[in-house]
Amino acid sequence: MVTAIDPLREQLLDRRQRLEDAVGAFHEAPNLTHLLEEVDAALERMDDGTYGLCDLCHEPVETDRLIADPLTRLCIGHLTQVNSARLKKISNSLLAFRSGCCQMQAYRVDGWEVAYHYQRLDW
Repeated sequence: MVTAIDPLREQLLDRRQRLEDAVGAFHEAPNLTHLLEEVDAALERMDDGTYGLCDLCHEPVETDRLIADPLTRLCIGHLTQVNSARLKKISNSLLAFRSGCCQMQAYRVDGWEVAYHYQRLDW
């Protein structure tokens, strides 16, 4: 289970309020309604102590993944093949860029966009 649930709970409650407002403004918004249901389900999992556990293996989901997306319900080992392939492709591209073998300004793959920012810090 995630150790930093309180900040995630606050983030989800804020997201819930914004979604509720948006659903009220756009009455025909099935995607927003579905997302609101996902947020409510995550809050319920927090209340019953199952938040942060993989739906399939019941082992803890990686904390970094939950912080990046509090609605995540599967550990990396149980991602779908499509999502796993996307993640691998993005990771490989970032590693290639970091090693200096390519000049990447921005990278897009299957609906994902990766951007970067470098800043020199003078200590």
